[in-house]
Amino acid sequence: MHVCFNTSTPQRHKPRKRKRVQDPYPEKDLDSFWMLVAISLSLLSVDWVFSVLGRNLAKDEGQDGDW
Repeated sequence: MHVCFNTSTPQRHKPRKRKRVQDPYPEKDLDSFWMLVAISLSLLSVDWVFSVLGRNLAKDEGQDGDW
């Protein structure tokens, strides 16, 4: 009987702890989401800059810009 109580009490206590922890999670999810957005925008801008630079260098060298 004690084993049954020991296995049942963590399952009862975990949802309570999860409810308490769920409060700060949306803020962390939003922060990670905006971090991903910023990283993706920076990567896109870097790719665009490199493509423009590659085209300009290719034009200067007289080669086709396949970037």
